[in-house]
Amino acid sequence: MARDGHRTSVVESADLFAPMALRVAATLRLADLAKDDGSTAAELAPQAGVDAVPLGRLLDHLVTLGAFDHDEESGRYAVTEWGRQLRADDPHPMRFSLDLNNTVGRAQLAAVELLHTVTADEAGYTRMYGRDFYTDLAENPALRASFDASMEQRIHGEVAELVKGFDWSRFRRLVDLGGGDGYLLASVLQAHSHLRGTVLERGETVGAAAARLAASGLGERAEVVQGDFFDSVPEGADLFLLSDILHNWPDDKVATLLENCAKSMPPDGALLVVETMLDGEPGQALNTTMDLSIWTFLGGRERTQANIVGLAERVGLILTGKKHLGTWRNLLEFRPRDPLPAA
Repeated sequence: MARDGHRTSVVESADLFAPMALRVAATLRLADLAKDDGSTAAELAPQAGVDAVPLGRLLDHLVTLGAFDHDEESGRYAVTEWGRQLRADDPHPMRFSLDLNNTVGRAQLAAVELLHTVTADEAGYTRMYGRDFYTDLAENPALRASFDASMEQRIHGEVAELVKGFDWSRFRRLVDLGGGDGYLLASVLQAHSHLRGTVLERGETVGAAAARLAASGLGERAEVVQGDFFDSVPEGADLFLLSDILHNWPDDKVATLLENCAKSMPPDGALLVVETMLDGEPGQALNTTMDLSIWTFLGGRERTQANIVGLAERVGLILTGKKHLGTWRNLLEFRPRDPLPAA
């Protein structure tokens, strides 16, 4: 790495105070609170809910990092162009992901348990918080809501490509497995009026999904079903969708989920898998950060296309199509394997 014309040392790269200072700034919403021409620590302190002196010390380090500029004469701290990424109105805001009160920001703190994750092959999140990620969401509605919002933000830029770049006309009923608050299903159904759809979700998310679908104007074309896709998936659909689901789980769980889809799928049905893949598209960076994140948060893993195809083939599903959706994700289409001819 290089910064300011010199090679960054290992110690600098491993410094934890830089990422934590940015996370605290995001949590306190300092970039949003600061005036366009800057604000003093004393002006920001009551809005941020902290005392001016410790806030000033944090702001000084944010100046060192390049997120703020400081005018010594006036004492004002102004957000830099780089620091604007911490503002909610930035085109690519990072504040949401860094906010320690939100799901992703909270989960990233489990990175301090990476040694346990590597040595025990277990989610560091569970070790840190005393319960697994999804139990934590189920017991904390605010965390669950921020998780649903982060999932929407995560795929927002690729929804248009998915909605318009796939031939939905071949199918009649779609089930979005683990579809969160229904954002993706609603987007697909609004663009394709012939389709009906179902979100399958756990109990803590059913209400949010039902509310979004009710507000979307889809009427009886959309529904929410409570259930666990490791037990079974809804019958009667000819298309199943797994978007950012497989990487949450180890191979044995993924095989069970894929098998449940295969069992419920008619001969002319299909399964769509939308995932970040380690082998990606030519020119894509190897997403090792996401791999370590998923491993630490959930005990899951990012996979290559070959990994996913291999798991699908074990349960009788074969790859019939692939499409690159954008910066991060690929869409894989699977169909049931043709039955063997009679002897």
